[in-house]
Amino acid sequence: MKRLLATFLSAAMVASLAGCAGSSDDTTGASADGEKEPVTLTFYANPSDNGAAAKVVEGFEAEYDWIDVEIVEMPSGTDDRKTTLSTVFQAQDDSIDVCLIDCTWPDEFIGAGWLADMSDVYTDEELDEFIPSTMDICYGDDGGLYATPAYINVGVLVYRTDLLEKYGYDGPAETWDELIEQCNTIVAGEAAEGNDIAGYTSAWKEFEGLTCCALEFMWDYGAEFSDEDGNCTLDSAEAVEGLTAMKTLVDDGLVDAGIRSYVWTDSQAIFNSGGAVYMRDWPAAYQSAKDPENSSVSDSVGVAALPSGSDGTYTTNGGWYAAVSAYSSHPEEAKLFAKYLSGYDGMLAYATENGMLPARLDVYEDEALEGSAVAELLPIADTCKNRPSSAYYSEYSLIIQSSVAEILDGTTDVETGAAEMTEAIQQLMDEYGDS
Repeated sequence: MKRLLATFLSAAMVASLAGCAGSSDDTTGASADGEKEPVTLTFYANPSDNGAAAKVVEGFEAEYDWIDVEIVEMPSGTDDRKTTLSTVFQAQDDSIDVCLIDCTWPDEFIGAGWLADMSDVYTDEELDEFIPSTMDICYGDDGGLYATPAYINVGVLVYRTDLLEKYGYDGPAETWDELIEQCNTIVAGEAAEGNDIAGYTSAWKEFEGLTCCALEFMWDYGAEFSDEDGNCTLDSAEAVEGLTAMKTLVDDGLVDAGIRSYVWTDSQAIFNSGGAVYMRDWPAAYQSAKDPENSSVSDSVGVAALPSGSDGTYTTNGGWYAAVSAYSSHPEEAKLFAKYLSGYDGMLAYATENGMLPARLDVYEDEALEGSAVAELLPIADTCKNRPSSAYYSEYSLIIQSSVAEILDGTTDVETGAAEMTEAIQQLMDEYGDS
């Protein structure tokens, strides 16, 4: 029997759990008559998932009828979720068996010894079923498997089909140069008719969204965060080229005027009200733009991969991963559930119930997804790329945000900004021995 334990856990509430380590009375293994004794697991899941977690639990409990899974909904904010989990893990409390972790956390959590190795429940063939790019962050330095993707979230290009058709374009821009050209044409044409519209909108406030967007521009032109020796390389010619393309959107007056203050909901509001030709966002925004209850342009919306640069197109992996607590009192059962969560049926549940993208290509072929937005996004799912895997990633991200903001605002030029960004990150990497 599953039970929703909480809709919100603050750090203070979690702290109160810290004194209860080892409190579980469940017994694993078989009883004297050979039957498996009941086990109860606790799953810390993300909130507002339209019942996806409950659907996963229902399927798992039907297959493993001696195991009950209780769901705890974590806070809505990603930072608050990290605080929630960290507080319990630091106390070595057994109240978490399985949890979802953000794709930027594995290195830190693995290094702290908070996660259990799941290598023993996977074969090489099973691991090969995941999209390869989603697995880079799952392993520890010891080769152990400490996380597996439950679902991925990728950047997408949402666009106005009617405006592209009006100005004679066969489809969305496939390169950043094409997007800039299209936006210049459409913005000028609409202005001549008295219509004020932006060519491009996104979330470029100084927060994690700006880091995602900036990395995508740099990746598209062949840049990498670091080289084989672990040195930061965001001042490379490729990185400068990518940031220059990003800055061109600003210099040409093609971005929405408020873009530097926007988080995702702000840019979605602009696009859904007909205020932009293109929007970089996540799949949920595409679904929102197609919903007539949310959007005045719902009949004229398409989605595509982000434009490419000279090295192709890459999108940030914004996914969540299944992990087992190193302090679980039922590690074997917890690994079974984590594997189910990251398996075919688990990913299908998150796709059908909440529109999340599977990290296994075979799930996209399921008849339950036929004609869905999830199936439509399959070509994009295979272009995802992970942000730097480091226990100090959040500090590096803040430097990227600040440096890119200065470039976009014109307080420094691209080359200087990239050099200063790289120098600041390298200083931290040297200080932490993080290479």
